[in-house]
Amino acid sequence: MMRTARVVLTMAFFFSCDLQLHAQSQTSADSVRKQEDLESRIHRVETTVVDLPMGENQAPLRMNLLQLMNFTTYLG
Repeated sequence: MMRTARVVLTMAFFFSCDLQLHAQSQTSADSVRKQEDLESRIHRVETTVVDLPMGENQAPLRMNLLQLMNFTTYLG
Protein backbone atom coordinates (compact mmCIF):
# COMPACT_ATOMS: atom_id res chain seq x y z
CA MET A 1 0.00 0.00 0.00
CA MET A 2 2.81 2.48 0.88
CA ARG A 3 4.67 1.59 -2.27
CA THR A 4 1.61 2.34 -4.42
CA ALA A 5 1.17 5.69 -2.70
CA ARG A 6 4.83 6.58 -3.35
CA VAL A 7 4.52 5.64 -7.01
CA VAL A 8 1.36 7.72 -7.39
CA LEU A 9 2.91 10.71 -5.60
CA THR A 10 6.09 10.44 -7.66
CA MET A 11 4.10 10.33 -10.89
CA ALA A 12 2.00 13.29 -9.76
CA PHE A 13 5.17 15.25 -8.93
CA PHE A 14 6.75 14.62 -12.34
CA PHE A 15 3.48 15.39 -14.13
CA SER A 16 3.27 18.69 -12.23
CA CYS A 17 6.88 19.55 -13.16
CA ASP A 18 6.18 18.77 -16.80
CA LEU A 19 3.15 21.06 -16.81
CA GLN A 20 5.15 23.91 -15.28
CA LEU A 21 7.99 23.54 -17.79
CA HIS A 22 5.54 23.44 -20.68
CA ALA A 23 3.80 26.59 -19.42
CA GLN A 24 7.14 28.41 -19.09
CA SER A 25 8.20 27.50 -22.62
CA GLN A 26 4.88 28.74 -24.00
CA THR A 27 5.21 31.99 -22.06
CA SER A 28 8.70 32.68 -23.36
CA ALA A 29 7.64 31.91 -26.95
CA ASP A 30 4.65 34.23 -26.57
CA SER A 31 6.80 37.00 -25.12
CA VAL A 32 9.26 36.73 -28.02
CA ARG A 33 6.38 36.95 -30.51
CA LYS A 34 4.86 39.91 -28.66
CA GLN A 35 8.23 41.69 -28.64
CA GLU A 36 8.59 41.13 -32.41
CA ASP A 37 5.04 42.43 -32.95
CA LEU A 38 5.81 45.49 -30.82
CA GLU A 39 9.04 46.23 -32.70
CA SER A 40 7.23 45.85 -36.02
CA ARG A 41 4.49 48.23 -34.90
CA ILE A 42 7.03 50.79 -33.65
CA HIS A 43 8.87 50.64 -36.99
CA ARG A 44 5.61 51.07 -38.89
CA VAL A 45 4.63 54.13 -36.82
CA GLU A 46 8.09 55.69 -37.13
CA THR A 47 8.17 55.32 -40.91
CA THR A 48 4.61 56.44 -41.61
CA VAL A 49 4.37 59.66 -43.55
CA VAL A 50 1.64 62.15 -42.66
CA ASP A 51 0.19 64.53 -45.27
CA LEU A 52 -0.87 67.87 -43.79
CA PRO A 53 -3.16 69.93 -46.03
CA MET A 54 -1.76 73.42 -46.63
CA GLY A 55 -4.46 75.07 -48.70
CA GLU A 56 -6.60 74.67 -51.80
CA ASN A 57 -3.97 75.12 -54.48
CA GLN A 58 -0.94 73.96 -52.48
CA ALA A 59 0.58 70.52 -52.20
CA PRO A 60 0.21 68.91 -48.78
CA LEU A 61 3.15 69.07 -46.41
CA ARG A 62 4.61 65.54 -45.98
CA MET A 63 6.22 64.72 -42.62
CA ASN A 64 7.42 61.57 -40.92
CA LEU A 65 7.01 61.13 -37.18
CA LEU A 66 10.31 62.80 -36.22
CA GLN A 67 9.63 65.83 -38.44
CA LEU A 68 6.10 66.10 -37.08
CA MET A 69 7.35 65.95 -33.48
CA ASN A 70 9.96 68.63 -34.18
CA PHE A 71 7.33 70.79 -35.87
CA THR A 72 4.90 70.56 -32.96
CA THR A 73 7.73 71.29 -30.50
CA TYR A 74 8.59 74.39 -32.55
CA LEU A 75 4.95 75.52 -32.42
CA GLY A 76 4.59 74.84 -28.69
